[in-house]
Formats: sequence, C-alpha cells, structure tokens
Amino acid sequence: METRRLLYKHFDSIRDELLQYHKHSSLAHHSDVKGSAREGFINAFLRNNLPSLVEYKTGEIIDCDDKTSGQIDIILQSALSPKIHLHNDIQITLSDFVLAAIEVKSNLTTASYSEKSHLKSALETFKKVKELKRAHFVTYHSKEKSEPIIHPNTPCFLIAYDGPSKETLHKHLKDFSASVYSYNYQKFWPEVISVIKQNYTIVVHDGLFVSPDPFFDFTYTHTDENEVNCLIPLFIYLCRVIESWNSQLHHTPFLDYFKELPTNKG
Repeated sequence: METRRLLYKHFDSIRDELLQYHKHSSLAHHSDVKGSAREGFINAFLRNNLPSLVEYKTGEIIDCDDKTSGQIDIILQSALSPKIHLHNDIQITLSDFVLAAIEVKSNLTTASYSEKSHLKSALETFKKVKELKRAHFVTYHSKEKSEPIIHPNTPCFLIAYDGPSKETLHKHLKDFSASVYSYNYQKFWPEVISVIKQNYTIVVHDGLFVSPDPFFDFTYTHTDENEVNCLIPLFIYLCRVIESWNSQLHHTPFLDYFKELPTNKG
C-alpha cells in the first residue's frame, strides 16, 4: 500500500484546518466575514509556512507617480521594507517593496461582467495593482531557461474558501478577456487562483511553477481529494517569489516617491 509523503499530509491537514475555520466562522453572521477570512488564511497558511523574512499587511500600494491600488486584503512585503502605518494594521506600501498582492474571498461568486461579483471586483483590483509602476521586478532564474524570468508587474493571488467549479471559473475569465476589453486582459489576471473547498488551483504559464507559455495562457493545476491538494502549487509559487526577491539587491528610487507632482494649469 502506497503511503503519502509527509509534506502532502502536512498540506492536507492545513487544508482541513482552513475548511473547518471557514465552516465555523460562517456560523456567525457578523459584518466582518471578509476580515475573518483574511486572518484565518494568514494564520493557518501564510505565517506558518512561508519564510519569516516577510510580513503580511492590509492597506494600499502606492507607486512613484502617487497612483494607488485601493485597499488590498493582504500585502506580502519584505520585513526589511519601510513601514508607513496609518492606523492599527493598515498601512501604505511602496510598490517597489511589494512581493505579492492577495485577495481573499469567503465565497468567490461569478456573474456576467455587467453584474457584480467577487470575481469581477478582484480582477478590477488586480488591474489597478498591475498598472502601478515599480523599479524592482520579481526575477526568477529557472533551471529550464538560460534567461531569467522577469515579472513585468506585481504578482497577484486570488484565494477563495469556497467557489465555482474550475470549468465555470475559467469560462468567466475567458469571457472577461474576450468580450469586455479591447486589449489582452490576461496580462492583468492573477498569477494564481486557489479555491480551497473545490480543491483546485489555476496557475499562469510564466515559468515560476510550470514552463512559460508563449501565449501567456492559463493552465490548470488541480487534483482529486486523494492526490495533491490545491495549497501546494500556491505554496511553491509564493516561495519562489520570495526566493527571487531575497536573492537580488534592491536600490529603491526613494526620491521618485517624493518628487513634485505635475500641476494642471488652467
């Protein structure tokens, strides 16, 4: 009889813990379900598994042109980053210090683009994040490629405790790209989407988890209950982002963040 590897058992246990947390927290119909989902994911998955040289904050990302992202559920940043606190755990993070932007949904709803849904709001948030300027890029050196893999913008992650089937989610992603935007909206999609209850993860073909795809399309990384669970691709991708950041020297253009903004002359 084949036994599962220890790390598989570990992430199976974490997934069970997250599902139990979600089930228990959903019993209370309080207003801060979103905050509860965010804190549960930070405590059960991120903080207990990722390197300690990163921090998890809630707040906004700002670039050198003073453009902002709007509020982000979880900003993953280096522990050596500047800390610009507003109040409590809310802060402003310079775009050049952001390793990842993470949105967490208790239940990922989908609908046509003309209607409201959690998927639509997440994609619109990620579009703002990825349009922000940054001087430092996530650069990963793969064994399969001689040239480094350079991310043109901030990596984004969408995490849902519950949500649609992988086929339904992929259909809505394709529909948004094909029918709503005149440009290639795929470049604004999140790099990783994980739906914990349905146990699947969608990972972009960018080289950090699978070989790069010339069309920058999505591939599925998903398995049944008795195989690899959805948290493992997410864990590997996040670790590689952190590895790539820690292996580089960063000279942040601080003065660009304090330069005078252009004024409109009437």
